[in-house]
Amino acid sequence: MWRSFCEALALMLYMRKFPPSESAPEADLRIESSPVLRITPSERDALQLLAQGATTSQIGAMLGVSPADIDPFLGALFARLGVTSHAAAIRVASWRGLLVP
Repeated sequence: MWRSFCEALALMLYMRKFPPSESAPEADLRIESSPVLRITPSERDALQLLAQGATTSQIGAMLGVSPADIDPFLGALFARLGVTSHAAAIRVASWRGLLVP
């Protein structure tokens, strides 16, 4: 998440220094795109349910995951997204295009 913020800030500063109508030096700034994140259908469903406001126990019931297994399941998904909260997971998943509108 911090890296994405830094990339966005660097791009904003770059665009301020070199508006699109001007030519900019090539080596002045390089911004890498985020790597593609591949998630399983059940992980996508869990993110979708989170975005719809479902609780952890509701997500477990809808996915057929036992209450004892849903927290580690979501924890592993959050780790892959690089977040620590439900709200951050929704935000990152939306930003990466992992949620269906």
